[in-house]
Amino acid sequence: MIDNRLLKYYPTYATEDGFLKLDSKGFKVVEGKNDFKFFDFLHCSEGIYFLKATPKPIADAEVLMGQIYNLLGLNGAVYIPAKLDEKSSHIHVVSNNVINKNYIYACDQIEVMRKTTGKLFALELPQRKIENVVDYSKIISNEAMAKQILMRVADVATKNHDRNTSNFAYKVEKGIITDLATYDNGACGTYPYNNSYFYYHDFQNSFSMSDFQFLLTLRDNENVQDFVSFNEMAEKIGGINVSNIASDIKQTTNYNIEQQLIDSTARQMDYVANALVCSEEELVNI
Repeated sequence: MIDNRLLKYYPTYATEDGFLKLDSKGFKVVEGKNDFKFFDFLHCSEGIYFLKATPKPIADAEVLMGQIYNLLGLNGAVYIPAKLDEKSSHIHVVSNNVINKNYIYACDQIEVMRKTTGKLFALELPQRKIENVVDYSKIISNEAMAKQILMRVADVATKNHDRNTSNFAYKVEKGIITDLATYDNGACGTYPYNNSYFYYHDFQNSFSMSDFQFLLTLRDNENVQDFVSFNEMAEKIGGINVSNIASDIKQTTNYNIEQQLIDSTARQMDYVANALVCSEEELVNI
């Protein structure tokens, strides 16, 4: 199980069902303020962590998705289930903060670019060079664009349909985006009991599309293949064994991910892995 440096506390400071006890020695819960009013903080010797109250289905999704995104090679937050004390009925997740001196909110960087150039940037997927759109090489490195495309495909593969420019971060070096980091990966819950999802396609506009439409858009975008290989993305996503990840979480922490979430996530990831490389005729019938 990928760690956020809190797993070492589990042998001593965890409940039998896998929750880290936040009233343990060395932990201090601090109420969030200002921009972080929706989050509290956990202070400990390992640093300052985000602390968020959440229902069990979303906690399951956060814990599972944090592992999946990191295993795909996307630097991001890792979530640990927690309770304020052993008897509490309220569930929290604790995650490392990926926003630091090197990584800034994507929305803040896009706003900086807008103010600097007077242009509106849609970095969702690489577009053809058109009027009022500058050369991508002056905005984002090929490696960072490849990771962003992979992140958006991973969002579809995990039914994480809440991605926006406030829940991932850019690493900016000399004015160029060189990397990204994800967090809040399961905020939409990957709820297995609801199939009426729409994938929010564009960071700048309000229109949306279904998973199927997004995959068609991705495959039809000739510029995407300048940055990523569909075969390599399919191998990465198809190579993720969701059941093994959930078993690893159980073995490490004794926390149970609901089987319905495990099964639905595995099916969706297989669907996307196949959809990336099959023919258009086969895609319609998947």
